Amino acid sequence: MAKHWTSLVLVVVISALFSTTPQAQNQPMPPKAPLLDQPPVLNRVFPPALTTGKTSSLELRGTGVENPLEMLASRKGFGFKIIPQEILPPAAKPGSRPATQPMNQPSRLVGRVEATSPITAGDEMVELRVLTAGGLSNSRKILLTSLSVVEEKEPNNDPESAHKLNLNQIAAGVISSTTDVDYYQFEGSKGQRLLAWLGTATIDSRLPGAVEIIGPDNRVLAQARDRVDSDTVLDLRLPTDGTYKARIFGFGHVESGPDAFYLLRLGESPVIDSVHPLVQSPSGGDCLVFGHGLPGGTPVPGRKDGLEQAKLILRPVSEESTPATAVDNPNGLLPLKPFRFAGGPAIWLPVSDKITMEPDDKSDNNSPDKATPILVPAVVSARLEKPGDRDFFRFDAKKGEPLSIELLGDRVGTRLDFVLSLKSDDDKNTQEFDDGPEALHPQWFFNRTDDPTLRFTPPRDGTYRLSVSARDVNLGGSPQQVYALRVGPPRPDFRLVTIDPTTQGGIPRLKPGTALSFLVLAERLGGFDAPIEVRIDRLPSGTRALPCQIPAGQKGAWLTLIGEQGMTEAAWPLNVTGSAKPAAGANTIERQARHAAPAYPSTQQVNNPQPVRMEHDLLVATSPNPPLLTLTPDQTTIKLTQGDRATVKFTVKKPQGMTGQGQVTLMETQNQPDPPVRVSNGNNGQVTIQADKDSLEFQLEGRNNARAQVLHLVPRFTITAQEDDPDNKGRRRQVVRMENGPPIEVTLLPKRPLQPTLTSQTIRAKGGEKGTVTIRLNRQGFYGPVRLVCAEFGLDTTVQPDLDEAPLELSIPQNARPGGKPLVIQATCEALPGHTVNQELRLQFNLVSPMARPR
Repeated sequence: MAKHWTSLVLVVVISALFSTTPQAQNQPMPPKAPLLDQPPVLNRVFPPALTTGKTSSLELRGTGVENPLEMLASRKGFGFKIIPQEILPPAAKPGSRPATQPMNQPSRLVGRVEATSPITAGDEMVELRVLTAGGLSNSRKILLTSLSVVEEKEPNNDPESAHKLNLNQIAAGVISSTTDVDYYQFEGSKGQRLLAWLGTATIDSRLPGAVEIIGPDNRVLAQARDRVDSDTVLDLRLPTDGTYKARIFGFGHVESGPDAFYLLRLGESPVIDSVHPLVQSPSGGDCLVFGHGLPGGTPVPGRKDGLEQAKLILRPVSEESTPATAVDNPNGLLPLKPFRFAGGPAIWLPVSDKITMEPDDKSDNNSPDKATPILVPAVVSARLEKPGDRDFFRFDAKKGEPLSIELLGDRVGTRLDFVLSLKSDDDKNTQEFDDGPEALHPQWFFNRTDDPTLRFTPPRDGTYRLSVSARDVNLGGSPQQVYALRVGPPRPDFRLVTIDPTTQGGIPRLKPGTALSFLVLAERLGGFDAPIEVRIDRLPSGTRALPCQIPAGQKGAWLTLIGEQGMTEAAWPLNVTGSAKPAAGANTIERQARHAAPAYPSTQQVNNPQPVRMEHDLLVATSPNPPLLTLTPDQTTIKLTQGDRATVKFTVKKPQGMTGQGQVTLMETQNQPDPPVRVSNGNNGQVTIQADKDSLEFQLEGRNNARAQVLHLVPRFTITAQEDDPDNKGRRRQVVRMENGPPIEVTLLPKRPLQPTLTSQTIRAKGGEKGTVTIRLNRQGFYGPVRLVCAEFGLDTTVQPDLDEAPLELSIPQNARPGGKPLVIQATCEALPGHTVNQELRLQFNLVSPMARPR
C-alpha cells in the first residue's frame, strides 16, 4: 500500500516584483499542512464493457481517483495493473487554460488501469471499486461479455463521419454535450432482424438514452428511448439491402458530460421482458417467455414493437456464477433465484413449492361469477393480458383468523399501477387497496411500490372475492403484464438493507480512534414488530462493532464500527446479519443484509429521494495510521430522556499549518425525517468551527416521541481546501477533505413510557374476595417487560415484552364498599436492558356486589 499523503501543496507566489524590502524576501515560508483524507468518488469506468479473456485499458473518472492503489472487483478472476499517472506538460502561457480533451480519450484528471478479465460462460455485470490512500470508492458497473468491444472514434456526430460497427459488436461511447449525437453505420439486408440495445441504466450512466435507425434513403425507420430504470431496446425488420445508420443521443438533449456514457449492441441477442408464470418452482419448468430475439419466438398479437413470446424451459442456475443484476433497484430486497433457458441470459424470479395458475382464455375469470377458486394458503400466478382486464378469485376464510394478501408485479418490472378489491358474499360494500407500505427512508432508500399489500381479519366465516386490476389497465393491459398474488396467514419476517448515506460515494479509511457508521434499515413483513439484533460476522482485524439493535416497530438503526490497534492497510467485506424472535417462544429468524448505495454520487438534497441501487458487497478500508486531525469529546456517554437536552463539547486538534474554517457533522442526525436525537444549535446536524478556534459545542435534544434505544453518533470533520488542479496547470480547484472521530453513546429513554387503560372496569366481588380487570398498555417507545405493583389491592405482576394486554388479579379489602375505586399502580418499565423508568399509573374501576345466587 502507498503511504498516506503528508503534505499539502500551497501555492505561495513570492516574487521580487512584489517585495518592498530585502527582509521581506527572507521571511520564512509558512509550514505546509498535511492532507486529510479525500475519499475517492468513482463516477465512470470507461469503457464500461470488457471482452472476456482479454486485456484492456480502463479510464477511471471521478474525484480523488487519480492515484489508485488497487482495483477491486465483485467477481473473482480479474487481474489489474495500475498505469502510472502522466506528467503534465507546462502550459503554453502562465495561467492559460489547456484545450479540452475529447471525452473518450484518457484524461490527466483520471486514473488508468490495465484490466485482464476472466473467461465466463455468458454476459455478466461486474462491480468495480477504487482503493486509494484516501479511502474506498463507490462501485461502478461494467459489462463482461464474449463480444468484442470497440470505443467510439470522434468525430462521429454527423452521418458522413459515422463510426463503422459490425453486427454483434459492442460500441462504447459518451454524449459529451447536450447537442452531441453519435452516428454508427452497419450493413444490413432485406428482411434481416435487427435488435438494437442501448445500455445506460444497467451500467450506472446518467444518460436518458435514445436511438434512431436510419435507412439507406436517409429516412428514420424506427426510434426508441429508455425507461426510468431500464435500457433502450429497438426491434425491427430491415426493409432493404444497404448501409444503415444508428443515431445515439440523449432524450430531450438535457443530460451530457463524462457521466453520460453508453453501450450499443446491434444484433439478435435475447432481451427478456417478462416470464409467465412469474413464480417458479425450485426446479423450473415450462414457461411462456416474453421479450425480443427469443429462440422460436412468435410475434405477440397487436404489438408493433417487435415483442415476441416463446414457450421455453427454464432451469435453475448457480447463484455464485450469476450475480444478481436483474433486480438491483431498491426492491431488490425480494428473495429471488436465477433461472436460464438454453442460450439465454439469467432471469431472477420468485420461487414457491405450490403455484396456482390463472385459467386460460377459454374460462376467463374477469367477473365475480367466474372467480377462480383458491385454497388458502395459495400463491397465484396470473396476467392482466388485455386492456380493461380484471381477474377475480374466491376463497373461504374463518372469522378472526388474519390473512396476509400481497401482490407482486411492479417490484419485478411490470409497469402497472395495481389495485386490489375485496368483499364477502354477504357484503354490499367493496374494500379497495392501492399501493404498498411507505418507503423505508424518504431520501436514502425510497422503495415505494405500486404493489398493494394488506392484512385482513375476516369479520365472519364465509366466502370472500378478491379482484386484481390496475388504474392504467385500459392502456397497459397486455399479455406480458404478469403478476403474482399470495393469500395466506401472516408470516412474521423481516429483510435488512445497509446503506452509507453520509458520504454520497467514497468511504474514508477506518483508523485507530475513529469510527464509521452505516444505516441498517428493516423491512418488516407479516406484522413483525419485535426488536432486531444486528451484528457483523468476521470483523476485520483491529476493529470492533458496537452493539446495535433496531427497536421494536422502528425502521432502522445505525451500526458503528470502531478502529483500534492492530489494523492493516486492506479492504474488507462486511457481512451484516440481523436476528430476532417474532414472539416469545418462537424460533429465531436470521436474515443477512444486502447493501445499497447511491446510483449517482451527488450532493444530498433534503426531501428529494436519492436514486439508489443494490450492490454486491459492503466494503470498508482500514489503515494502521493515526488520524491527522483529532476530535475529542468531553464525554463519551450521555443519557437523555424524551424532550431533554444535553451539551457535548469537542476539542479539535488540527495539523500544523491547516487554515480555514471547517464543519463538524454528527452524521446520524443529518437529513433524517425524524431523528431520535437532533442537533438544536446546528444546521442539519452540522456546526461550523472557525479557523482560529479549537473547540465547538453541540446541543443534543431527544425527540419527544422517539423510541427507547442506544445510539452512537460519529463526528466527521470536513474542510474545503484550495489545491492545484492537475487538469488545468496554474489553476486551483476545491477539494473536500475529511477525518472522522470517536463515537458518542447516547441512551435515550421514554419520559412517560405507558399510556394505560382498563378494557374491563367492573369487578363483581365482596370484601376479602378476588376480582380481575384487564389492563391495556400503550407502550411509548419501548418493548421491554413491565412490573405492576399495588400494595392496597395485593397486586404484583409482570407484563411480558410481547404483550400489550394482561389480566390484573386484585385482592379486595375486607372493608371495601361497592362503588368507584381508585387504582394506583407503580409501574417499573425496563425500557432498555439495565435501564428502568418508573411511572405512577392512576386508574379507576367499579366494585359491584355479586348478584344473589338463585335458590
